[in-house]
Amino acid sequence: MSLPLSAPQREIGKTEAPGVYGSVDDENSVKLLEKTLEIGCNFWDTAGSPKGVFLATKFAIDFTGSVPRINGTPEFLNKAYEAPLKNLGTDYIDLYYSYRIDTTTPIEIPVRAMAELVKQSKVKYLGLSECSAETLSHAHKVHPITAVQVEYSPWTLNHEDNDLINTCREHGQMKFLDELEADDWRRTVPHFQGENFANNLELADKIKAIADRKGVTAGQISLAWLLAQVFAGEYGSRGVQLSKKELGEVRKIPESFDVAGERYNPEMMATLDN
Repeated sequence: MSLPLSAPQREIGKTEAPGVYGSVDDENSVKLLEKTLEIGCNFWDTAGSPKGVFLATKFAIDFTGSVPRINGTPEFLNKAYEAPLKNLGTDYIDLYYSYRIDTTTPIEIPVRAMAELVKQSKVKYLGLSECSAETLSHAHKVHPITAVQVEYSPWTLNHEDNDLINTCREHGQMKFLDELEADDWRRTVPHFQGENFANNLELADKIKAIADRKGVTAGQISLAWLLAQVFAGEYGSRGVQLSKKELGEVRKIPESFDVAGERYNPEMMATLDN
């Protein structure tokens, strides 16, 4: 799973900053943050930062009782959302995610409440921290989960075995129309609307099966196939070589599939001369 291409891909959080793992002074902290902006790292995970950066912040640790606890209720997450806004001096958060999973509250409940913040334009993307593959799948059915935060390093590879990494990769592919930006032109295309979208994903999945077999992406397979139609015969694209047998295999997929919906809306279709 990954952030949209429009979002920064490298993050700095408060645990990377001086002070969490040792003594610190404000001058060095400011220098560090200025340097991150200088090198293009403007994805900051914190509860307070200046404008001009991609802001991410979390909720879930409830300190209101005598003992801190994990709280994933809608009431708490909405209240927790308001606090960093005052520190940040802003009226929205780019990425809002749950720091830990409240096992006493079904994940669908907090994600549904977080999705309401998206609808209100208070939050742009949703994320989960330290979740299981099963929890991620349940959450993603309610609203697209854009980011998953866990330790994944040479010292911590268990996520490769517990299916979390594979689940992230699976959900990193667009599966829902809601994953498109509100002003994305594809929302006007019948291919992407209603049940058409889910039906057309079946075709994409069949091409992906061929791509998986060759260890490449479905996009690479599609482009290599397209170029082979133009230039005839076997053709490669960015290192992808399709044999005549594989070209025929790809062609059988659309020929045996009823694509759902027109290419464009009726007004646009009327402008075509073919």
